[in-house]
Amino acid sequence: MMKNTIVLQSQTQKAIWLEEITGQLSDGTWENATPRDHWKFWCQLDVLVDDHAPPHVEFGKADFYRPSSRRYNLLSLLNIGTKEDPDYCIRDRMIFKARMAHSLAVLGREYDAQIVGAGEYIGGRREEFFEKKANPALIKHEWEKRYFAAVDEQLADEYFSTGWYTTKDLKQDLAAIKAAMLTATKHW
Repeated sequence: MMKNTIVLQSQTQKAIWLEEITGQLSDGTWENATPRDHWKFWCQLDVLVDDHAPPHVEFGKADFYRPSSRRYNLLSLLNIGTKEDPDYCIRDRMIFKARMAHSLAVLGREYDAQIVGAGEYIGGRREEFFEKKANPALIKHEWEKRYFAAVDEQLADEYFSTGWYTTKDLKQDLAAIKAAMLTATKHW
């Protein structure tokens, strides 16, 4: 029997779900929300991308954890970090990861969480990326070096040409993810 699965419409939505939303549910923005195990259902879902289906959750196996009736304001993530610490901005992090996921898809490559995560550290500055790529001594941390090494020149070129993915696109993806989540809570 198949596992419970969230069906999303694009690789960008998949990246946002896997690389940001699940973390915010379990140990980020909503870590202290009630009920205390509210995150477990969401974080155990498989992810399927189907651009022909509306976003939804498919129920497969019986599971102890059920989605709570809790509503999550996913759009609230757009403003975290923008005033307190401009370097810690969840909105930008999601945009950069979504751009990387899109770039992988355009090049016909499989989704890779490490490479998608690299989008966060590569950011939006093409020149800075290629300078660091050419001179790894400019990269401060070993973990960051692994991210830079994972992104080849072809992927980087696609990533930096994908300037179309903006806050507006992110809001649309968050709305689709929220729509999928609502199908699960209505199921019970």
